[in-house]
Amino acid sequence: MQSVDVAIVGGGMVGLAVACGLQGSGLRVAVLEQSLPQALAADAPPALRVSAINAGSEKLLSKLDVWQAIVAQRASRYHGMEVWDKDSFGRIAFDDRSMGYSHLGHIVENAVIHHALWQKAERSADITLMAPAELQQVAWGENEAFLTLKDGGMLTARLVVGADGANSWLRNKADIPLTFWDYRHHALVATVRTEEPHEAVARQSFHGDGILAFLPLSDPHLCSIVWSLSPEEAQRMQQAEESEFNKALNIAFDNRLGLCQVESERQVYPLTGRYARQFAAHRLALVGDAAHTIHPLAGRGLTWALWMPPS
Repeated sequence: MQSVDVAIVGGGMVGLAVACGLQGSGLRVAVLEQSLPQALAADAPPALRVSAINAGSEKLLSKLDVWQAIVAQRASRYHGMEVWDKDSFGRIAFDDRSMGYSHLGHIVENAVIHHALWQKAERSADITLMAPAELQQVAWGENEAFLTLKDGGMLTARLVVGADGANSWLRNKADIPLTFWDYRHHALVATVRTEEPHEAVARQSFHGDGILAFLPLSDPHLCSIVWSLSPEEAQRMQQAEESEFNKALNIAFDNRLGLCQVESERQVYPLTGRYARQFAAHRLALVGDAAHTIHPLAGRGLTWALWMPPS
């Protein structure tokens, strides 16, 4: 039976960030992940899931010694933001120079961040990556937790970190109550090509019962979009012919960047707000989506955990 100080269940961006943050602390860390990450090809088209990384997150990723690897692979600086309401005169716009900054942040594919963190964890003598590994049972002892894996392996840990997503298995096993609400929206994500260059400006339009965000990518004519729509409309837009989709997209976006054309598949995700009534229990700490989820266009969707090592 293997024994560690911290067992992190979930090897996504947040779980790996916690593991890399513990490097050099003297703690033995294990990360349990259900599947191995896929290799990233340099010439692959942009992935659909992206994150807007602000200056604070850049500092964190720099401290974890992965930011340079992320930028070297693929990251797009954005220098301005523009938000408007189609149904009124409401509008706000600002840029980095007006605030004395060199940039406002970066748009980065989640897969790029994950790959850099995984490689960093692989190089650490303090971290054991266990993949594929899936939990079957957990027992909470007085001084340690006992983890049983589906392949029959066993592990003990002084602290278990639940980084296993919005439908956290560990949160449920610990009987931590959950408050949740349905936004009654689905998010449609895709990559689109714009007629006019995006000029490294992130744009967001509020229209009727929907919200549409254009996030600038490295190519000056490519944007990742997040379109928050009613479930029925999101489904219709996902299945619509490209010409019909492009027409609806241009209308919703006021043709701010000329004619836009979808260049990727369209994926749809239901949007639900959740938060655990407590982020910690006996020998357990919750991080990331296991602790809370929020509407992605609120810009605060990913939580990074700051916590003290176990006693």
